[in-house]
Amino acid sequence: MTACPDKPTKSLVPDQGRAIPRCFVLPYFRLCVIYRIHMNAEFKPDFVKTIPWDASEHLKSAEDMAAYLEAALELGDPALVAAALGDIARAKGMTRISKETGLARESLYKALSPDGNPEFATVLKVVKALGLKLHAGAA
Repeated sequence: MTACPDKPTKSLVPDQGRAIPRCFVLPYFRLCVIYRIHMNAEFKPDFVKTIPWDASEHLKSAEDMAAYLEAALELGDPALVAAALGDIARAKGMTRISKETGLARESLYKALSPDGNPEFATVLKVVKALGLKLHAGAA
């Protein structure tokens, strides 16, 4: 992940031996919590109070969006990748993404939700419309 332009300091939250930029701590933890809930439906922490939080409100720059998608891809869960793409699409404007992809807005909301199962062609169209790129590297 890249550091935030305004806050280049690193947080103390470890990520496989690396530090996470402070501006990505909340999205990172959101992905982790969604992942845990997805993997274990009975995960209900009674000791944690939650407040509504929408990642799309915090994704302001292309770098933020790319780092957020990268974090989802690193976890390797297709539902998380779809949800992250949905958050990024909402941050850019779902109507605009709908027009650029030629897909119905309602279909995009459904496909890019944690419960959605988008076709790979849909993912590629959305990624292109978002101005992002997918790339492969050696594991």
